[in-house]
Amino acid sequence: MAKLADIGWHDRVLDPSAGTGNLLHAIVDAEPTAKIYAVEINRALCDVLPSSLLADGEAFCADFLACTTEQLGRFNKVLMNPPFHNGADIAHIKHALHFLERDSVLVAICANGLVSRRSCGPWPRPGRSCLTGHSPTRAPMSGRY
Repeated sequence: MAKLADIGWHDRVLDPSAGTGNLLHAIVDAEPTAKIYAVEINRALCDVLPSSLLADGEAFCADFLACTTEQLGRFNKVLMNPPFHNGADIAHIKHALHFLERDSVLVAICANGLVSRRSCGPWPRPGRSCLTGHSPTRAPMSGRY
C-alpha cells in the first residue's frame, strides 16, 4: 500500500484507522521523513502506537468519523485499512476524501462484496472512482471534497 501511494519526503500522510500501527511501519519504511498523522478510536491501541513513527506528526485518539479537517488538517496521502463491519469501510473511505488536498492519493483496503458495491456506487464528483478487483489500482484524486 505504501509503495502504491508513492510517498515522498514532503508528504503529509494520514492513517485514519491506525490500529496496532502496522501500516505506520510500512509508511516509515517507504519514506522515513514523511509527516505521519494517525487516528485510532481504541485508547489502549492509541497509547501503544510507537511515537518514533510519528516524529514529525501526531496521534489522535478519536473516532475518525467524528474528526474534521479543522482538527486534523488536509493531507496529500491517505493510507487506510478501515473497519469492515456493517459497511463501515465505505463510510470511512468516503469521510477520508474530505481530508485530501488537491491532486492527492488515497489508498484503502475495502471489502469486495455486494454491500460495498451498492454503497460505493458511482462517486458524486468527477475524479473519484470506486476501485474494485483483486489487484491494486491507482487513480489520482483531484479537487477538494
